[in-house]
Amino acid sequence: MISLRFIVLPALAITGFVLAAYTVQKQNRPVEPPPIPVPPNASPFVGRIAGIGSVEPSSEIIQIGAPQGGLIELMAVIEGQRVRAGETLFVLDRREALARTATAEADLRVAQANLANVESRPRVEDVARAEAQLLSRKAALDDAKGRLQRLVEIGASAVVTANELPTLEFQVASWAAQVAEADADLAQVKRGAYPEELDQSRAQLALATAQRDEAHTALDRLTVTTPTDATVLSVAIRQGEYAPAGPQASTLVAVGSLDPLHLRVEIDELDAWRFAEGARAVAMLRGTEKRQFALRFVRVVPQVVPKRTLSGDMGERMDTRVMQVIYAIEGGSATTSAGDRAGLQSRLLVGQVLDVFIERDHGS
Repeated sequence: MISLRFIVLPALAITGFVLAAYTVQKQNRPVEPPPIPVPPNASPFVGRIAGIGSVEPSSEIIQIGAPQGGLIELMAVIEGQRVRAGETLFVLDRREALARTATAEADLRVAQANLANVESRPRVEDVARAEAQLLSRKAALDDAKGRLQRLVEIGASAVVTANELPTLEFQVASWAAQVAEADADLAQVKRGAYPEELDQSRAQLALATAQRDEAHTALDRLTVTTPTDATVLSVAIRQGEYAPAGPQASTLVAVGSLDPLHLRVEIDELDAWRFAEGARAVAMLRGTEKRQFALRFVRVVPQVVPKRTLSGDMGERMDTRVMQVIYAIEGGSATTSAGDRAGLQSRLLVGQVLDVFIERDHGS
């Protein structure tokens, strides 16, 4: 009788061999590639130069910060708001600046009054007062001289003591000096202000005016305005928060002119020699060829720089250097209706990445 192990063991071996062969065959079967979720755009030109473009304002992005640190007293704009040149973006705390301005205005009024006082000399009432004082002292001098003369005529044998003679002589001399002083005061009053006094008063007025202007300038700097007609792109601070200042401070408000939009296209330096400024160029929204934009050449940035805008391709080189070309986005292609062009333009956002195809120079 045949043992059971001579039947079971070969059967198990054969079964294991079959399963192993099936597993190996299944694992070696080629994997079907997954469908492409977003097919790449195709160039409308036979010979073309491909690039990646980043949407930006025609004025480029204007990054605005605070001229000095302080609390935000007023935030006057929000994202997406259109502003005119000189329109207020935000206002810093002005309490200290307003106090300094009021002090400077008061100092200026004092300097103006001082100059007016100096320039008004000689005044009629001052001359009259000086003349009256001179006449009064002359009368006192004449009286002292008369009493001295009468004493001298009486002589030493008179009842008047000898001590009165020196006293009267002193009074005559004193009044004579006071008359001379009053006469000099009258001459000074009639002369008016000296040139040095005028120069000093005018210099004080100029200094006060400069300090007033400095205070107003410091006050005006606390109101930050937009330098050009633009659209507010981002606001990074709110009313009541502290706004930092300095070279390391972050941007508080970013603005830019969106009419028209510009496209900064990066072209590999290896293709730069094939680029022609007058060549036709088209930009496409990524993932669809139906949404195209005609481009108008603006300028070439005369410097090759490291690539900044990445396409996301797995084989993309990170050490690529590129030439940057600026185009103006004019609207849809020739097959796009006017309504679609307006809609596409309104949906483009600053920073959005587009595929760009430029017709290659046939002579290259």
